[in-house]
Amino acid sequence: MLVNLLKRFWQGVNGFNRRLYAIGSLFIVFLVVVTLIDVTGRYFLNMPLSGSLEISELLMASVIFLCLPYSFSLKAHINVDILLEKVSPRKRTFLEALNSVFTLGFLLLIVWQGARIALTKRLNYTDVLHIPTFPFGLLVPIGYTLASLFIIGYAIATFSSLRRK
Repeated sequence: MLVNLLKRFWQGVNGFNRRLYAIGSLFIVFLVVVTLIDVTGRYFLNMPLSGSLEISELLMASVIFLCLPYSFSLKAHINVDILLEKVSPRKRTFLEALNSVFTLGFLLLIVWQGARIALTKRLNYTDVLHIPTFPFGLLVPIGYTLASLFIIGYAIATFSSLRRK
């Protein structure tokens, strides 16, 4: 029963991560459109888009932190395994499990500090367009929390496979 509950929870997290990834992909399209309008206006009409830099910065932050959890679930992040090729499979699994614990600690530190910084800057607005930056600042702890959930699942799976070997 617990295994089924965990599988359903995991499927829900993965589905949510895929939806965030789709939203992040749409934001890339918006970023391209904003850049295209700004460059066209700047060089052909001598009228740049006001606030385009602010919009681009906010969209870029959104893309990064909305797509981050899904990239973790795909294991598309950077992984250096030079030393792991030289050890036995059991030691490799152990080192991967240990790496998951360290990664989880690092991600939780980012969640904590990201939330703290976002809350201290909750009354900040962009200079030109006066867009509140608080929702975009919250994307940091949200994205890293979802990535941490994946790391927890990966660590559990790695430790359980280590126990079985």
